Amino acid sequence: MNDEFQRRKQVTLVSPEEKAAMLAFDKLLKSLSAARGDDIVVSCEADLKVRYTRLLQATKEYTGRFDIGIANKVHMSVLRPVIRPLKSVKSRVYLTRESIALAAQILAEAIGRSPRDGKHKKGLEKLIKRCGSTLADFASATSDGFHWTQVLSFFQNAASASAERFESLVSETNLGTSFAILQSGLTNGIYNLLESGDVAAARQLLLACARHSDLQEACHAVLNHALSDHASSLPRDSQELAMRVLGVNSQSDKLDYANPAESPEMRQAAALLLYLFDMHDRNLELDEAFERYRTVAEQQFSLYLRGTVGSKTVFDARLHEAPESGVSDEVRVVRPWVEWYKPPDAAVVIRGIVESGVTGVSK
Repeated sequence: MNDEFQRRKQVTLVSPEEKAAMLAFDKLLKSLSAARGDDIVVSCEADLKVRYTRLLQATKEYTGRFDIGIANKVHMSVLRPVIRPLKSVKSRVYLTRESIALAAQILAEAIGRSPRDGKHKKGLEKLIKRCGSTLADFASATSDGFHWTQVLSFFQNAASASAERFESLVSETNLGTSFAILQSGLTNGIYNLLESGDVAAARQLLLACARHSDLQEACHAVLNHALSDHASSLPRDSQELAMRVLGVNSQSDKLDYANPAESPEMRQAAALLLYLFDMHDRNLELDEAFERYRTVAEQQFSLYLRGTVGSKTVFDARLHEAPESGVSDEVRVVRPWVEWYKPPDAAVVIRGIVESGVTGVSK
C-alpha cells in the first residue's frame, strides 16, 4: 500500500521549473482573457485578430506541463473576449474569417497538446465538444457561411489528435443536439454563400463536408433545392457550381440573345401564360386552354409559374413587383411569377404581384 502511495506521489510531483512555467503561462492566459487590453482594436467593434494571434503563439511556445485543466483555460481565453466584450464603450465583437480561423487553430492546438491516455480520455472528449460548440456559436453569430468551414476544420484536427474517425466524432450519437445545430448551420451557410455569389468559399465548404457522408448528403439536398426552387435568384457562377457538384448537365441552348429570358418572344410567351392563368377559372374552356398552354410553355419554352397564390412569404425584389401600398417584409402572393428555368442561366421573366401588410410570415 505504501509503495503504491509513493509511486503516485512521484508521478504527480512537479519540479520547481515546471511549476514556475505553469504559473507564468497561467498568468499570460489570464491577461489574454481580460475584457480590456491595448491589443484589442475598438471602433464600435472589437477585432480579435491581434489577440488570437498572440494567444496562438503563446500556446505553441509554451513548453511546460500541459493537461486538460490548462487546455480548458486556453478554451476560455478564446471564449471570454466574445461573451464579455469591452464594457468601457458600446461595442460588439467582430468575428472575421481570420479571427475564427485563428480561434480554430488555437483550440486545435490545445486539443493536440492535451494528454489522451485512459484516465484523461473522458476529459479530452468533453473538451473537444466544448471547443466545437464554441466555434459553432461563433459561426452562428454571423451570416458568413464560410465560418462553418473553420468549424469542420477544427473537428477534423480534433479527430486526428484523438485517434477518432471524423464521422464518429461528428455524429448525432456523439454530439447529441449539437449535431443538428452543426448540420443546420452548414446547410444554411452553403445556401447563403451561393446566394451571395461567393463561389470560392462555397466550394471550400463543400469540400470540407465531402469527408462526412451525412453532411455531404445534406449539402447535396441544399444544392438540389437551390436549383429546383431558387435558381433564378442565384448568380450564374453559383448555379454552375451547384450543377457541377450534382453532376447536372447544362440545359442552356445557344441563342442569339445575351440572355434568352429577356428576348421579346420569351416575354410574350410568358405574358400569354399569365393571361391564361388570370382567365382560367372563368369557364371550363379557358381552364382547359390554360392547362394545355402551361404544358407547352414548360416543355417548349422552359417557362414555369412560381409561387402559390395566397401563400405568405418574404418580399424579394428579384421575384416580386413592389406593392403600390409600399414595400414591407411580409407579403402575400396575389399572382405568381414566371421563371425561365434553364440553369445556369435561370432568370425571372415576369415578376409576381404581391400585397403587403401580411403578418405571421416565416422565412
